[in-house]
Amino acid sequence: MEGWIILVVIVVAVLAIVGAYFNYKAQQQRIAELTQLAAARGWRFDHSKDYSHDERFGHFSSFSSGHSAYAYNTLSGSLAVDDAAWPVQLGDFHYATTSTTTDSKGNTRTQTHHHHLSYVILQTPYLEAPELFIRRE
Repeated sequence: MEGWIILVVIVVAVLAIVGAYFNYKAQQQRIAELTQLAAARGWRFDHSKDYSHDERFGHFSSFSSGHSAYAYNTLSGSLAVDDAAWPVQLGDFHYATTSTTTDSKGNTRTQTHHHHLSYVILQTPYLEAPELFIRRE
């Protein structure tokens, strides 16, 4: 019986390592593809975590939710619209929310949920342009 437990633990550990490896490879491929996209468009690309993003764009509700917020995989540059250059920034954003529950016996349980989203911010020269949110249903 103990041999099965050890085998199960080893299999779970191997699966976790293999999953982590493939996740790392997928992240590296995404960074390489975004680097190529930025170079092709003459934009800048920064894969590092930007903790000041929510301060600059906090007026968007998606960037002022939760805690531990940061942008990453950020592309920035400009788009040509009607012979004018409109600044654009796009990338990925992370924030966390924490909830605490107490059961009938007084035991407290705290859970942190991590939220990831992708965004595009296009700065128009029109001051009265409304905010537009496009989200999956």
